[in-house]
Amino acid sequence: MTPRWLVVPYCTVVLIVALAMHMFRGDGTKEAERREEHEHPSHAMRSNSASQDAEVLYQSIAKEQQAVNVYLEAEHDEGVRAAQAVADFFAAAHAQVARWSALAVCETAGRWSQRGPTYQGGLGIYSGTWRAFGGLEFASNAGDATPYEQTVVAQRIRDRVGLHNRPWASCTIYAPVTG
Repeated sequence: MTPRWLVVPYCTVVLIVALAMHMFRGDGTKEAERREEHEHPSHAMRSNSASQDAEVLYQSIAKEQQAVNVYLEAEHDEGVRAAQAVADFFAAAHAQVARWSALAVCETAGRWSQRGPTYQGGLGIYSGTWRAFGGLEFASNAGDATPYEQTVVAQRIRDRVGLHNRPWASCTIYAPVTG
């Protein structure tokens, strides 16, 4: 996040320079302006005009600073919302991993590399089901796939078949409902 003291809009700088140029003309001091005011009556009007111009410039600077503050607040709020979204994502992902891991413990005592002629991997996926749900894109046998790859296939099974058909028999209670 950008520190507040670094956020100085270009317009503010231009306004400050314009104000300085307007206020300090002549020999570079306000005293010269005051002398002119007393010598020529028309300069008094110019002086009033100058103070009005200065007031307008000050108001513009104040409004711009207020806009910068609103922007910085919004930027901070957006950062907080983004951080919360990331935290929520990882919390949900962690919950899913925990549920699939619990299912693996129930099915195969957590042996993710289990290779059998019929049921394979940590989730005990039937070899025909492994092929039918795209498991071959990861490995020829579920036991050779990573736990993540096995859960990808298991999620496909769950999404298409549903949990009401009890694809994991008595261990369905541990299967994640979503995600």
